Amino acid sequence: MAIHGTLKTMSLTDLLQFLAAGRKTGTLKFDRDKITKQIFFQNGLIVGSKSNDPKEYLGQLLLHYGKLDEVQLQIAREIQRKSGGKLGEVVVAQGFISDADVLEVLKTQTLDAIYDLFMWEEGHFEFYDDEHLPDDLTRIEVEPTTVIMEGIYRIDELARYRTLVPSDRSILELGAGWTSSLSLGKELRLILYFVEKRMSVAEICYNMHASAFHVYGQLYDLINKGFARVAGEIAESSVVPAVEMEDLPESVPELLAQVRALPSLACQGLMCIPPAEGDPRPHFRSLRNLGQSLGLPELSMGMTADFEIAIEEGATLVRVGTAIFGERNP
Repeated sequence: MAIHGTLKTMSLTDLLQFLAAGRKTGTLKFDRDKITKQIFFQNGLIVGSKSNDPKEYLGQLLLHYGKLDEVQLQIAREIQRKSGGKLGEVVVAQGFISDADVLEVLKTQTLDAIYDLFMWEEGHFEFYDDEHLPDDLTRIEVEPTTVIMEGIYRIDELARYRTLVPSDRSILELGAGWTSSLSLGKELRLILYFVEKRMSVAEICYNMHASAFHVYGQLYDLINKGFARVAGEIAESSVVPAVEMEDLPESVPELLAQVRALPSLACQGLMCIPPAEGDPRPHFRSLRNLGQSLGLPELSMGMTADFEIAIEEGATLVRVGTAIFGERNP
């Protein structure tokens, strides 16, 4: 039986309830612009999902949940490209994380891809009855009613968040309540760093490797506490269109090759900012090794709190504005 339509004619909640009540087996596919998502059913239960949304890729989620750092992910992707294996298998084989960690994030990835659909205001859907499940599916078993309850909660919460953060195009700035001496966690400090750079909400979501729902909630709390405020909104016409994923280089050597092919641009080095917590030395060392392998002479790494370690590991440029000028006011 073919079921198809748009989310304006039949809501996601109604779709999930219909398929659950009929104990359906098959694939529910959604399309919006260039994003495609699939939810897999077996006897009315949700047993998995897939998505081509870049922010829902496994690597992005491993970064977001602190299972990997940027350097480890880069190493794993290089190995994956050469071996053709799955990213989850590569990171385990390299000893970066355990099988249990990968499985936990894969299950979270499956549900997050579905929950994000509740944020869609438009899109086309089609249900393919009795379609076989993919062989590489990470299997879960969830009652659609459980997903619906969480989805409705997110819809209500997002409406509340948008009373202070109107849209993805919103630009924030530091508020009067912000001082650098505040005791905040690493994630909130990183969000405030992007706020200070006057990134749009959409750009913050991308750079945080996190879902829009999660970032909206964090921004809502920061505004409520006076640490940030909405400064305006970028024009819709100024939003840069998404680049085709197949056109994006997937490794530093590939990116560097494209840059070196440009007639008026010369790449001289690499830059990194290590995690705010933990030992920065391994990250500086990895960047040095990567720079040496690519023949890049300059390494911009190290700030006021860690520039001495960075110099020991080969930094040629350091960023020590706070040490020179003191703490900055918003």
